[in-house]
Amino acid sequence: MQKKGKVFISAILAVVMVFALGAIAFAAPADSDTSEAKIEFTAGNLELNAVPALDFGSHTIDNTTVDFKTPAGPSTMQVADARGSGLGWKVTAQLGAFSVTGGTTPIGSATITLADGTPSGVGTNDTAPVIKTPVTLATGGAADTVVTAAVSSGRGTWNTSWLADNASINVPVQHQQIGTHTATLSWTLEDAP
Repeated sequence: MQKKGKVFISAILAVVMVFALGAIAFAAPADSDTSEAKIEFTAGNLELNAVPALDFGSHTIDNTTVDFKTPAGPSTMQVADARGSGLGWKVTAQLGAFSVTGGTTPIGSATITLADGTPSGVGTNDTAPVIKTPVTLATGGAADTVVTAAVSSGRGTWNTSWLADNASINVPVQHQQIGTHTATLSWTLEDAP
């Protein structure tokens, strides 16, 4: 009889454990709720943060050389598009007339050429803007497109750089005059490509 009692108690304990474990496995949470994650953005600005000053150095007139490169580089331009719209943008440049110090006659005709520029994003992996090559700027001439970000590209901050060998000025021999010649480069950022 003792043996039957032990078996009976064991069976009862087994049943109780199954129900207890089942209750634990299928227990409903005591309580639950939901919340939300939220962030808001407002439009920033479209800015031309930096433009290159092009110094082509000092040279002796030799009646042969007409092309002069920047002795140091790279020359860099920076555009930051924080508008959040992805509408694109464009930069143009224009070369004004030269004036002279230390001489009497300014350069009458010259052409600056920017070739093989390289785009690099600063903290962005958006589609890069397209850099025109070559960019040709004639003394007192029309503006030329330098770089264009199409719609849905060029978002964030972008540098456009030209190595020293890729920024040059052509001054015909007859226009090479004594003195330091300076002209204004006008860079314009437009808010559409």
